[in-house]
This record gives sequence, structure tokens and C-alpha cells, in this order.
Amino acid sequence: MKLVNFFLLIISLNLISVEQKQIDFDFLNDDEYRIDIIFIKYLKDENLKEIFKEPSVNFEKFFLVLDEFQYPNLDIIPTDFKILDENESIDIPFIKKETQRKIIQENIITREREFPRKIFQLDKRDDNLMKEFKDLIRRSRYFRFIGEQSWYQPIPTKDNSFEIFIDSNIERGSRIYGFIRPYKGRYLHSDVEIFLAEQIKENENSIVKNLDENVLTPEGFLLSEKEQIFQKKILPNLHEEDLVPMFQLKESRRLKSGEINYFDHPKFGLLLLITKPD
Repeated sequence: MKLVNFFLLIISLNLISVEQKQIDFDFLNDDEYRIDIIFIKYLKDENLKEIFKEPSVNFEKFFLVLDEFQYPNLDIIPTDFKILDENESIDIPFIKKETQRKIIQENIITREREFPRKIFQLDKRDDNLMKEFKDLIRRSRYFRFIGEQSWYQPIPTKDNSFEIFIDSNIERGSRIYGFIRPYKGRYLHSDVEIFLAEQIKENENSIVKNLDENVLTPEGFLLSEKEQIFQKKILPNLHEEDLVPMFQLKESRRLKSGEINYFDHPKFGLLLLITKPD
């Protein structure tokens, strides 16, 4: 059995190296876009008749990991902020496209990537271009805001495209993570494969025992733009606090720059906005 596992490991490493060689660094010369994502969990309790397949998470492939911009240590001066009242709630079972366009046109900031943030680098500032929708989601009784990510990157052609790992982190016992593959041809496109992981109950401990141990420490690659190399990066423990992937969403869609797209599943989803800075 150990010999079989060894050969499987060698094969998977070879597959990763082969796929890595297929990526051409010429994509660094492509037009740069900004990508904004909001992760959402659907809260409405309904007796769904649909039977969902058990999700299968595959990390044995090449994918990029987003880096994080490191801020220097600064003295923070606290400021007053408003806490919403419990009864201050609104319902948004869906977001109308007319509302999308109006808010985006009024508030979208098309700008060059701010120095010194690099491509494929997250910034923890609260400057997501969908901030208004995030505020609506936080006040909704139908949705729960799970997290957000924003970064800049060139978008290559489909033949030269690659997957990027996205992650919401943990929010009240839930976590959404997976992969996004943006690419362009005549139009913008994106493949999305994400998973909703939930904190299991005491009577569901058997689920954890059946998990593949290789999933617990997956590895991706950081892009070194200056040296034009890929550096291995171990992802954080995706099953901490007994979080188990329960549902899977996989979809491919044509996009339009500056328009919000909702990739939805009866249990969760994400809002995706791709814009081209001036």
C-alpha cells in the first residue's frame, strides 16, 4: 500500500510540473483588470427536494495562491462608529440589474493599481467596489456576508489561463473556498468552482474520519512577477474547527466588464465583479 501511495504521489507531482510548464509568462503583458468578490451564504430555511452530490475537492493540480499586502505597524486611533439596530433589516432575495448598473456607475472607481500593491496581491482595506451591496447583505434576513477578496491581475486567453485559489476565511462556522479561472476571448469569461464548508455537529464526527488526509495540507503557487517564477505555498488548514465541505458550486459564464455576476447555489454563492482600470 505504501508503494502504491508513493507512485500516486510521483504521478501527481509530474502532472503539476507538466501543467506548470504550459503557463506562458507572456500573460503578464496582457491588459490588467481588478477582480472583486463577495462570498454569500443563503439563510432562508426551505425544504429543498433537490439531492446534492457529495462534493469532491481536488487540490492535486496547478493553481495560484493570492499573496497578501503587508502593512507596516502603525498607531491606530479609535473612532466612533454606528451599530445597526436589531430591527434595522431589509430583504434582498435578489439584486435587480437596473440597481446594479445605477450603483456601479455612480460609485465604481476605475483607477490604476495603487502603489505598492502587486498583481495577485490582496489588500485588507475596505475598498471593495461592491461595498454598497456588502452593506445590503449584512442587513438582509436572506443572506449572510461570509467574506470578500479584491486583487489586480492580467487576464490571459483561455489557452493560457489558470486557476486561482479564493477563500473567505471562517465566519460563524461557515467557510467558502475554491477556484476561479478568469480568461478572455472575444468576451470575458470565468470558470468558478467553490465549496461551502460547515462546522459539523458532534454526531457527525464520522465524516472527518473519511476525509482524504492529502486535502488537509494542499499546496499552491505564488507568482514572483520580478523573477518570473512560481514559488510553492502551503494553504492554511481548511478543516480547522471541524469544517467539512458540504456543498459544491461549479459554473462557467460569459461576463461583461463593470457588471456584477451572481454565481448561486441554493445554499451559497458569490458576487463577482471584473473591471478594467483606466
